[in-house]
Amino acid sequence: MVYLMKSECREGTWYKVGYTTNLVQRLVPYFTHNPQAKLVETAKTQRKTRHTLEIAIHNEIQAMGYNFKVAKNGSITEWFFVPAEQEKEFEHKGLAQFKAMKGRTIYKVA
Repeated sequence: MVYLMKSECREGTWYKVGYTTNLVQRLVPYFTHNPQAKLVETAKTQRKTRHTLEIAIHNEIQAMGYNFKVAKNGSITEWFFVPAEQEKEFEHKGLAQFKAMKGRTIYKVA
């Protein structure tokens, strides 16, 4: 399952795109360390398409001009920031793919 979660702050919202086979187990640490975190959307996937779907979503987000956070060790994380003044546009465009997939099983990504 590919999921999208968010954590709001005054300046905007941090979003995360990730993949898990056990959503509850995966989200518990986030909610423990960040009580403001919220699950936004999920999309069921077959195991063989999960990375394709996750990468497609990452590419769409980057094409919209949002960059993923870089960790202290230099690796790119799955978190990206949307400034408050851009949230409505992001929710309209960026969340469209997740909203269209909600509750459906994804077998392949075009």
